[in-house]
Amino acid sequence: MHLVTIYVTTKNRLTFLRRCLESLFNQTYCNIEIIVVDDGSNDGTHEYLKELEDDKKLIAILNNKSLGACAARNLAIERSKGHYITGIDDDDYMERWRIQSFLDYTNALELKSETVLGLFDDTVLEFKSKREVLVRRDSVTYSDLRKENLIGNQIFVMTSNLKSVGFDPDMPALQDWDTWLRLSKNSNGKFFNIHKASYIQDVGHDAGRITLKRKRILEEAFSKLFNKLGEMTLQERVSLILTKYSYPQMRLRFSEIYCLLITGHYRKGLSALKKKFIN
Repeated sequence: MHLVTIYVTTKNRLTFLRRCLESLFNQTYCNIEIIVVDDGSNDGTHEYLKELEDDKKLIAILNNKSLGACAARNLAIERSKGHYITGIDDDDYMERWRIQSFLDYTNALELKSETVLGLFDDTVLEFKSKREVLVRRDSVTYSDLRKENLIGNQIFVMTSNLKSVGFDPDMPALQDWDTWLRLSKNSNGKFFNIHKASYIQDVGHDAGRITLKRKRILEEAFSKLFNKLGEMTLQERVSLILTKYSYPQMRLRFSEIYCLLITGHYRKGLSALKKKFIN
């Protein structure tokens, strides 16, 4: 049985973290290593994790001051001993069969001799009064990721592969997307969707969601991502501009609006032009 590492980074969200960890403790697959990085909490998280570590339920990395999400993730990844690794946000949780489903799917793909970069899953969006399943495509390549993050924020991957790229601490946002791009850049493989809807994303609160990040932070992140991608086709550029505009706080540059208009995206282009002149 392969050891699987699950990493969590957290800061001052103890109530959410308790729910998250409970879903990890209840996994049907037992050979799991849980690593939690407390990135400078002052709400009792530090003490809670120390108790769990003393009970040998997890490995706790306790930062006295915040290093940032990417640096915290990298600490967990570097410490991991699992053959495979996956992550989870502290305010989300997973179904008890998630890890077993990933392993079953991995075994099935090995029989087909597929080149697997990693696995991902459809996401259950949990609102305050309802649930919706965000169904993603069956497989994703590097070429696909150059247009849009079609995977989401978590994958199941060989630990050695994730250790080789890590998360970029200089990315102020879009860190997951950037990492999946770098992980797949020099490969003809694919990320495969297991279609089990095993990841529950709590969107019923406003704490730390990317859609609420300041415009300056997202603008910087998109700028860095565009620079990393280098020369782009027109199709890639248009798709990336549309992705950028999907964030409600973003304002497009005139050159980006012009690109949308000349490629027939009149409604989006005119909407972006109007939005640009609204405070």
